[in-house]
Amino acid sequence: GVKVTSANATSNIQSVRCQTGTRDTLITDPLQMLEPLRCLHVAADDSLQLTVTTGRSDDVVVACWVDFRQRFHNNGDGTYSYVFHPGALAGLRYFGVNVISNGTLFDDVEPYDSAAWLFHCFIGSPPPHPYF
Repeated sequence: GVKVTSANATSNIQSVRCQTGTRDTLITDPLQMLEPLRCLHVAADDSLQLTVTTGRSDDVVVACWVDFRQRFHNNGDGTYSYVFHPGALAGLRYFGVNVISNGTLFDDVEPYDSAAWLFHCFIGSPPPHPYF
């Protein structure tokens, strides 16, 4: 796991909840996800539901996958939801959750304000490897 923030950031990720048909994981510190054994696993025919808690109800939250980004749904209570169907992205991958302050995107005088957590995950049937 990786944590990246802009200088003087007020944007904050408090937690990321990752749910599949068989797993429910709450991450409060991405730096605890460094070893391959703690890699998230999603079956190719399953879906991954992410819920991010930021504490603010006007953030812009996006999921970052290999070569595309998708915006989370704002639940209006400081949480944001997103459902991903991995399908053809089988293998060891990474994804990120990026929280950007509303002012960064919609106010020309506000400074850049962003926080991101990045994770590795395995999509599909895991290979015969001791870490998975």
